[in-house]
Amino acid sequence: MINFAWQVPSNEYLVAPDWVESKRFDVVARAWATPVTEAWRESDRLLLMLRQLIVDRFKMTYHMENRSVGAFVITADNPEMTKASPSTRTRCDGTAATGRNPSLTRLVTCHNMTMAQFAERLPAIVSDYVRGPVADMTGLEGAWDFTVHYSPQSIYNQAGAGFDAGAASTPTGALSVFEALDRQLGLKLRAEKRSLPVMVIHSISADVGN
Repeated sequence: MINFAWQVPSNEYLVAPDWVESKRFDVVARAWATPVTEAWRESDRLLLMLRQLIVDRFKMTYHMENRSVGAFVITADNPEMTKASPSTRTRCDGTAATGRNPSLTRLVTCHNMTMAQFAERLPAIVSDYVRGPVADMTGLEGAWDFTVHYSPQSIYNQAGAGFDAGAASTPTGALSVFEALDRQLGLKLRAEKRSLPVMVIHSISADVGN
């Protein structure tokens, strides 16, 4: 709940008592007294409400501070993408893929997408590989259309490669998202340590009444 409410990208960005990862709770709350249409438009308000609920019910105190944590940067060596038409709707989705290579079962399709937007959305799209924010250091301006096929981390690991941000393709044809971005789009995605905000919990109570 804390990771969701504060949009914490991974537990590396959260300093808290060990029990927050194991003790479970049922939390029931109502945001509005009447039904809200298109509630997705209120997502930011809902997150603020959830934050306040957690602080109140669990008597939580915390602060944010910068620490050296794992993150990612994306650069462009020899970009191979198509300039987008300004009239195209901006979107970027990860979906299941079918093709001749059964190991490449994931497809990312982006239209009218700037590299800054792509970097921002990448952790959500390829969350099995990227567990932290991505910084755009491509230097590419404007918006682009592109697609990339890759193997989920589970399939990539089964192929015997194991998780490695710089690993090459396997004999089965499995590609990590890092290798796929490099080969298919000319983009380099690499892990590095950066100074970024971390949530530090001072106190939090597990004794919340029914």
